[in-house]
Amino acid sequence: MNEAQTRLNFIDPALREAGWGVFEGSYIRVEFPITDGRKVGNGRRGSKLSADCIRIQEKENCGYRSQGKRQVYY
Repeated sequence: MNEAQTRLNFIDPALREAGWGVFEGSYIRVEFPITDGRKVGNGRRGSKLSADCIRIQEKENCGYRSQGKRQVYY
C-alpha cells in the first residue's frame, strides 16, 4: 500500500469524521507550504516544509496535520 492509498482509505475518512471540510466555508488543502525553509546564508534557504493537510475555514488557516516526519521540529 502506498501513501496515496493509505490516505484515501484511512486518513481522509478520519479527517471528515473529525469535521474537517464538512462545514460550510470549510475545505481541506493538501501539501500546503508552512515555511520558506531554513536560512543557510548568502540569501539561500534550505528545503521548504509543508503540511500534508490543512483545514481552511472562512479564509483562515485553522490547523494542519502532518502525517509522518515525527522528527522534524518547526
